[in-house]
Amino acid sequence: RKQTIAEVAALPYTLIFLESPHRLLDALRDLQAELGERQVAVASELTKMYEEVFRGSLNDAVAYFEQYPARGEFTLVVEGATKEVEVWSAAELEKLLRKRLQGGEPLSAIAKDVAAQTSWPRREIYQKLTEIQSEKE
Repeated sequence: RKQTIAEVAALPYTLIFLESPHRLLDALRDLQAELGERQVAVASELTKMYEEVFRGSLNDAVAYFEQYPARGEFTLVVEGATKEVEVWSAAELEKLLRKRLQGGEPLSAIAKDVAAQTSWPRREIYQKLTEIQSEKE
């Protein structure tokens, strides 16, 4: 289980695991150890009359299920890895934008692409692109 969790730890997608009641606490501890502090929904008896869902952090889930014994089959829905965005300085951003403008791409396409890889908002990038373009004219 630990190896499988380690393999999927960096995925940005929501992770879903099925677990039996006697292995639930160990599974939550393994998830906590491998994934860190992520949000989780622990659902028992889905689609049945006594359906219950616990929502919170993995720490909270471990503490809760240590206190209250698990009954029924469980579905664990764990938050995916968050994407770390590199923080760019204004000078670095301007250098990249000037280089991208030489390629002849549309400004909106450049702004969208650069916003996805930097910490800068798309609107500000587009504004800087128009300023740089007007300097050249």
